Amino acid sequence: MANPQMTFPKAKQEFDTRYYLWAKSEFEQEIETSFPTLQMFTTGPAWQLYQFMQRLDRQQQLTLANSLIKRFHPDAVKALAEICSAEEELLRRSLDRFRQDAASNVELEVDARRRAGERVRFMSKRKLLNVTAQRFRDSFGSQCVESDRVLARDPSLQFQTTGPGGWIISTHFWFGRGESLIDYSHAIFSELTFEHHGPKGPYTANLVIGSLISVCSWLGICSQTQWEYLTDDEEVGHACDAVIKFCGRFFEVAPKILKGLEVDTITWP
Repeated sequence: MANPQMTFPKAKQEFDTRYYLWAKSEFEQEIETSFPTLQMFTTGPAWQLYQFMQRLDRQQQLTLANSLIKRFHPDAVKALAEICSAEEELLRRSLDRFRQDAASNVELEVDARRRAGERVRFMSKRKLLNVTAQRFRDSFGSQCVESDRVLARDPSLQFQTTGPGGWIISTHFWFGRGESLIDYSHAIFSELTFEHHGPKGPYTANLVIGSLISVCSWLGICSQTQWEYLTDDEEVGHACDAVIKFCGRFFEVAPKILKGLEVDTITWP
């Protein structure tokens, strides 16, 4: 029997809620298994969170995890009528203060070398783009299409994967504007286009049910998932291994989150 029709705002709310509940279970598993994901980062907000978590007992870790996820999934929290407790807010503020001064050994070493007058060389953006593209193709090539590759001053890379129910999962890579880095995120949009009404009149566009999806955003750590200070092939390899792992994890769960939200059952507007 066909699924009943639902409006796009209702489908979006359902997606946001499922995504939030999955993210919550992911963070609980992360704590239970002693933070294998956070330990894949040697700098940045995820590394800082791991350092801070070591100061807390298990119950405090779970409390902070709930607080972070609630901050990054406000629509789902509102739909579920949840609130942040005083303890959750207190631990989150403590983490924010800790982050202001926390610097990893990698960052400190780079800063010290620069102060000594050394020019620290990092992997070129072109090299990062080429290695990332090849690793992604090797892992997901049978199910994705490389939709664009930009090799200008601000290089980027994009793949599109046909998802369930008429949805496309787009994976975007960015390699930095100043110093080179690897940044990734997913967006989910409809293969079909729908008529929208804007200030300048009607236009057609895809429906976007999810955007800026990455491991750091679904865990409520920060809006961007990045690997910085990459100086050699080994470091780039570790970063790409992590990217592939996290992309695969989301590709695996996406059909479950999107089940029953098929594009042809959605009405717009």
